Amino acid sequence: MCRNPLYLGSLLIAVSGALLLHCLSGAAAIALVSVFYLMIVVPSEERQLHEAFKEDWEKYVASTPRLFPRFRWIAGEQWHEVDLRALRNESLRVLGMALMPLVVMIIWQLREKAPWWPKWDVVFW
Repeated sequence: MCRNPLYLGSLLIAVSGALLLHCLSGAAAIALVSVFYLMIVVPSEERQLHEAFKEDWEKYVASTPRLFPRFRWIAGEQWHEVDLRALRNESLRVLGMALMPLVVMIIWQLREKAPWWPKWDVVFW
């Protein structure tokens, strides 16, 4: 559906995090990193793939968008084989990422309010 699904997924997760945290500086950092990846990293990787696969790569590029999927493909009658184990593993990873804010909040609450939680005063300067 797109040539860089991992970059798209990482971008969407990062944007979601910035929105969740109401973090303008985080959003700006995400924008800068995204521009870097889209202007430098992705074209470099695609040049290497073009050198390795030549005509097959050109056909693939002509039929597949770089980052954002063409949603008309979803409505088509094409069948795609899905490895359910890989889908389950990826779903568990996403669930783990989604639970991270909750885990951080629980740890923070324990550090602040639990009398049994160790209190270390560490000075780094």
